[in-house]
Amino acid sequence: MSQDLESLPKELLDNINNFDQSLTKCENTLEQMLKHSLPEITENLEPLEQAKLNMSIAYTINSLYFMYLKTQGIDPKNHPVKKELERVKLYIKKIKDITELQKSGLSSQNSSSQPISKEQKGNKKGTNEKKRKKKKKK
Repeated sequence: MSQDLESLPKELLDNINNFDQSLTKCENTLEQMLKHSLPEITENLEPLEQAKLNMSIAYTINSLYFMYLKTQGIDPKNHPVKKELERVKLYIKKIKDITELQKSGLSSQNSSSQPISKEQKGNKKGTNEKKRKKKKKK
């Protein structure tokens, strides 16, 4: 078997070694986490820390699936897992932004001055339309 590996291009061998190292790290981390239940792990964490942990778990699971698809010859870039990874990355960025705000001394109460997202605008618009319809009925 080692002779087969030696015949492979160096770049491919490097990729295989990097993949193996990443997989080993992932296995070690998961092994530690699987020794305890999720409620045991999160019971002493602050809500923001719980969110970080949940997003780390989601990212890890989706990354593993992404790698699995690659090993099966399936292009993960055209698979729904790619969108899920992007969605999780978005939440990780939001958590990072909140963490930075907290570190800079701004409280979460000041978050009301943050711009309203499109989703929030849509919800607010729907609420205003409902109020207008109620007024028209009266």
